[in-house]
Amino acid sequence: MKRNIKIIVAVMCVLVVGASLVGCSCSSTDNRTNSTTSQSANANNGSGNSAAPAAAPESKGTGIVGTFRYVDAETPELTSSYTFNQDGTGQYELLGEKLDLTYKTNGNILSITFAGQSIPMDVEYTVNAQALTMKDVTGNDVVYHRV
Repeated sequence: MKRNIKIIVAVMCVLVVGASLVGCSCSSTDNRTNSTTSQSANANNGSGNSAAPAAAPESKGTGIVGTFRYVDAETPELTSSYTFNQDGTGQYELLGEKLDLTYKTNGNILSITFAGQSIPMDVEYTVNAQALTMKDVTGNDVVYHRV
């Protein structure tokens, strides 16, 4: 029974955090960017070329495209995941429930709009070959590992 209460409380916290983040949207631009920003920043290999290379499709292990999973250390049943597709669509999954989303990135801000919502949830993020790290409403890092 205690474990069930812990799961319910954790789910409610996730919902409250999500609702809080939706209200924090401060992005007024509609520029669709993708995570090739990190690729283009790393594209200059010191060859002295000043022209930027053409944007190449993102490969697994670079940028936001892919699936990232979070597992709560104390309550592993609270596993959640984000999947970000190349076309700006994706899915969030918690406790077997899936929610479609659209997303865009702008610098270090990830804007996620969940299905049925009109206001995006803007979060500060970083991503690398191993993980996606997002700031929660309290400023703490939440790390989702790439799968």
